[in-house]
This record gives sequence, C-alpha cells and structure tokens, in this order.
Amino acid sequence: MLAVILSALVAIAFAAPAHGTTFCVNPGGTGGCFTDIAAAVDAADNKDVIEIASGNYSGPLVRIDKRITLRGEDAASTVVESASSPAISIDLKNRVTIERLTIRTTAPAISDGALRVERKARATVADCILNRGGIRLGFGARLDLDRTAIGGPAIGVVLDTGIDISTKARVEMNQSSVFRMNVAIVNSGRANVRDSTFARNRTGIVVRSDGQLKLFSSTIGENAEEGLLMFGRRVVFANSIIAARLGGGPDCRQTSGQLASKNYNLIQDPGDCVLVGKTTDNVIGLDPVLGSLLNHGGPTPTVRLLPGSPAIDAGNPTSPSKRSGSRCGQTDQRGVARLDRCDIGAFESTVP
Repeated sequence: MLAVILSALVAIAFAAPAHGTTFCVNPGGTGGCFTDIAAAVDAADNKDVIEIASGNYSGPLVRIDKRITLRGEDAASTVVESASSPAISIDLKNRVTIERLTIRTTAPAISDGALRVERKARATVADCILNRGGIRLGFGARLDLDRTAIGGPAIGVVLDTGIDISTKARVEMNQSSVFRMNVAIVNSGRANVRDSTFARNRTGIVVRSDGQLKLFSSTIGENAEEGLLMFGRRVVFANSIIAARLGGGPDCRQTSGQLASKNYNLIQDPGDCVLVGKTTDNVIGLDPVLGSLLNHGGPTPTVRLLPGSPAIDAGNPTSPSKRSGSRCGQTDQRGVARLDRCDIGAFESTVP
C-alpha cells in the first residue's frame, strides 16, 4: 500500500502542468516573438498559448493540429487573413480556443468559410469578428460561440453562410450576431442559441434534415427572405422575435418537422408555419417596430426595440434567472440587465 501511495505522489509531482508554454507573435518579430502565426502554431504543443499582438497577419492557411489557444490583443486591431478559404482550420479531434481576433478570407470564391472546424474537433470562439467568410463545422464537430460578430458588407454581397452545421455537429451560441450574409445559419445538427441577433441577411436560419434548434431570447429580423425555414426535425423557441421581412411576406416557412413554442414569442407573419406547445402568450401578426442594426453597446451589433414595440414588457413574466431555460436570462445580448418583465428578443429596452 505504501508503495502505491508513493507512486501516486511521484506521478502527481511530475504531472504535466495545466497550461503549457506561452508563445508570442508580433509584426516585427521583436522580443523573441514570431512574425508568422502558422510558424508559432508549428512550434507549439498541446496546452500552449499563442499571444498575438495587434497587426494584420496575411498569409497561407493556418492549420491547427493540436490543442492550443490563439489569443489576440483586440479583435478590432488583430486581423488574421488568408487568400485561402478557410483562413484557419482546426484538424480532426483537436480542441482549440480562439479569442479576440478578426478572421477573414480574401479568396474570390468563399468555398469553405473563414474558419473550419473539422470532424469531431471542438472550437471555443469568443470576442471575435468574422467579416468575410463564416464558420464551417464538420461531422460531429462542436462550436462554443460567445460575443462574436459574423457579417458581410451588405446583404448577399458575401455569398456565404454565417454558420454551417453538419450532421451530428453542435453549436452553443450566446450574445452573438450574424448579419449581411447569404444565410445566417444552415443547421443539420444541433444548435442552442440564446441572446443573439440575425438581421439583414438574405435568409435567416435554415433547419434541415435532422437539424434541431433551440432559440431563446433572440431576434431574427429584417432579412430579405424568410427569417426561419423549417425542413428539419424540431425547433423549440421562447421569448424570441421572427419578424420584419424586408419588403413584406411570410417570416416563417415550414415543410416538415415540429415548431414547438414555449410562449412569449413574436411572429409578425407566420406564413404556413404551424406552432404547437404553449402558444397562448405569443404575439402574432404585429410589427415589432425594430430599429436599425447598429452597435447599441455591448460586444456585438443588435437591433433595438423602438418606442411602442409590442415586444416591450411582453416576455416571460417570471423573474429573469441565471439558469434561464425558456425564461429570460439576467442580461440581454449587450449585457444589460433584464427587467422583471423582460422584453421579447435579444434587446432589453430600458427606456419607457
């Protein structure tokens, strides 16, 4: 027994640290830093961190085949771009964290987005900007997306999907926005979305094949075509807006699957969509009176509710909760505190 205990203590003493080496990258290569992100990735090992100073890093595809963290100084000033599509690829079964970067492709044909997460790999993306090219998830991949903006210069100019979710892939999305893309999300896997905005796209969210979506306290509005296209298995939604199609017309179209309402939704024109579940407190057929897609504070662009909006004070009357489920969370997409009777959608109006 003593020998077993001693062996365990020795193993603990010589165990690998929780975090590895920190490498640095800056445009001048000063202070022993790399000038090239791909070279820093090649030098790194599992658990290492690569700190990237402000600058524009243009080069070939950055392929990540290990479990590391890429951390920029600030997303607005730390830009990773490539003439290839994608600009960054996370290889099979690896787990990577990407923080505070702008990622984009300059490829004339955006065939594979700006970021690709390969089969069964996992990416945590936080406080980032993708302004030319979206995110692709391979079979069984996982994406945790927080406080990130995915957008193009104008509706349909970037003919790309914001987030393309393959079969068995999964997305957890919070306080993020997809705007001015061809399609905001194409979902054949599972997506859990909270406190997020999808606006000024050609099409909002498309759920197809075996796709499943949970949509809570989010806004789908002012898209050129339908905000929600349902061809998949199941959508569950609460405290969310699906409305304001540009030029008028249905905001929702359904050919299969189930649209399960958990109440307190606003759908301006449901079209042929049939809602089941809790529908008594939904708002149907009214204009949500939305403002423009702008930076209204917080990490990502939002669409605010204008005075007189029927979405104001029409959310779940139960007090906001940290473990919110179908209730409103304690804050909106911007991080602004929700009121006792929260508003429907991603934006909490604090002005009467």
